[in-house]
Amino acid sequence: MIALVVVTATVACGEPASTERKGEDPPKRLLPAADDEAAGPAPAQPEAVQPEAAQPEDPLAATAEAEPNPEADARLKNAREHVFSDPGLAFDEAKAAYDLRPSRDTLLVMGTAACRLKDTEKATFAIARLEGDDRSKMIDICAAKGVRLEAPAAG
Repeated sequence: MIALVVVTATVACGEPASTERKGEDPPKRLLPAADDEAAGPAPAQPEAVQPEAAQPEDPLAATAEAEPNPEADARLKNAREHVFSDPGLAFDEAKAAYDLRPSRDTLLVMGTAACRLKDTEKATFAIARLEGDDRSKMIDICAAKGVRLEAPAAG
């Protein structure tokens, strides 16, 4: 977006400063006056570029915030409560929550539960959908549980 700013300087005595020098032509106007329209059309002004809406870094986080789902929230809460005591139930509840509303949180619970179950296929499902540090941390968590996984290719 282009903005035109007009600045007037005031000299020490309080009168506007002049930019004209003796013997020189006055500065040219930047914008045409109303009576200049008769002389011809003004040059086309560039269209204002609208700034793009900021894209969320994590599309899963945006989905979780945009679509409230009480059933998904309840299932995720139940999954978190059982991730250490009953990882099988925790994975199933987190997967059901993920199916209702995909989110980073559900994938983290699913991955943790799958690693506690030593289930490579389930862990790979969660890890393949995680990104960046979350993916690396989940691979480390699984390795600590004896489940060796490779980081899947980002797609």
